[in-house]
Amino acid sequence: MYNIKIMRGIKYIILLITFFAIGLSCKKEPKNTPTEFDLNYSTTVFIPPAKVVLSNPTIAPKYIDFSSLDIPTESYSLFLNHGTTKNLIDNVKLKKFEISVADASKNLNFLKSIILLIKTKSLAETVIASKTKILDEQKSILLDVEDVNLKNYMISDTIQYILRAAFDLPSTEIQALKLNGTFFVNATLLKKQ
Repeated sequence: MYNIKIMRGIKYIILLITFFAIGLSCKKEPKNTPTEFDLNYSTTVFIPPAKVVLSNPTIAPKYIDFSSLDIPTESYSLFLNHGTTKNLIDNVKLKKFEISVADASKNLNFLKSIILLIKTKSLAETVIASKTKILDEQKSILLDVEDVNLKNYMISDTIQYILRAAFDLPSTEIQALKLNGTFFVNATLLKKQ
């Protein structure tokens, strides 16, 4: 009788150890946790008066390109700060883009319409936003953004904005325009070890 109690106790201990071992080995893999965040990139573009060519209202507007300097994306460190890496980025879309005059005493009257493009050293330019009608006396405008996945641009070391502009009025001085883009990133967080 004493041996039966010992045997039951041993079976009970073996059963507990077995369940414990199974529980440890069946640990669930953590799920991929999504994350979302914004990245902001700004620069200034200068439009010299000699480049301002007026559009003829009876024909299609004549567009002139003005490029920004290279803008460092700093994507490696920015992605790490948000708990992800470039390999875990699902998509990047332009959320909003604002163009404003650098000098508050000026306005955007000289502009007729704008097409905004983005490019990198290894990727061709692509249209990301535009504005077909710019009202008088505006000091800043929000562009109409395109629904384009810009992941490959944002994981590059640098990006460059190209402002393709058509003009309504002549200009006698250099126009400085601030370009401010906000990009929405959809990614997966790094798994914690």
